[in-house]
Amino acid sequence: MQNRFFLKSRSSAMLLLAFACAGLASCAGWLDNDATPYYSRYAIVSKQGDKIAFLTDGGLTLFTDSRSAAVTGLEDNQRVIVDFMVKEELEDAEYKIGLYSIHKVLTKDALVLTSDISDSLGLDPVAVNRAWIRHGYLNLDFNFLGGEPGLKHMVNLAVDASNASRDADCLVEFRHNAFKDPYARPCRGVVAFPLSSILERVALPAERPDEITLRLKVKYYGSGGSEHFLPLDWKIVSGKTVTSGADEVEACEDDGEQIEAGMIQ
Repeated sequence: MQNRFFLKSRSSAMLLLAFACAGLASCAGWLDNDATPYYSRYAIVSKQGDKIAFLTDGGLTLFTDSRSAAVTGLEDNQRVIVDFMVKEELEDAEYKIGLYSIHKVLTKDALVLTSDISDSLGLDPVAVNRAWIRHGYLNLDFNFLGGEPGLKHMVNLAVDASNASRDADCLVEFRHNAFKDPYARPCRGVVAFPLSSILERVALPAERPDEITLRLKVKYYGSGGSEHFLPLDWKIVSGKTVTSGADEVEACEDDGEQIEAGMIQ
């Protein structure tokens, strides 16, 4: 049975800065921007009988008539980025669209952090641009340095069940292994981790609490080149539908920025 949770964010000041959205004022009128021929949004796939829709992180439902292999081959609840144009407004927040392209988001289950695998997960720095939860996924949009042709970096989310802090029930670390990539070209990636795969690995009492705190640790280079661990917290309440506060990520974000998906695994 799939777990469903209600989320309340408790973001740090640095996280709020990362979530600043230049187009915030234009969110309500996103469809009226004639200068934008197409839009790009994070979404999950929703297969409803013979209909295929994309449920965006901002609450839109996008229907497509496309029957191309790229569309029909998608799995229900799959994490994607859709580039599209709006053909027709159907109902409130529902649209018929024409697809330009679909990008599959790298999706991985969380791991349990142990001494046996810690070194292989790597401790190379990474800069998190955004971290948010939608549709049952913990999503990370991040930057890293690399670029050697043919060399893939590896990212993982590891649940540290033995080292939860006093004010967090679940501590997870975002790990990056650059495999000694000698290049220093700025690259960007995005990865999604099913929330259920995280919570299944959390050591909780037999009588599960109604509310738990999820804390994310990320190693990154801060100002002046110093290394930091940046903690990000979410409150998770069981028995509710997944959602999140307006201070996390806005529907007007530019999700169409270049993503070096082929360089991460």
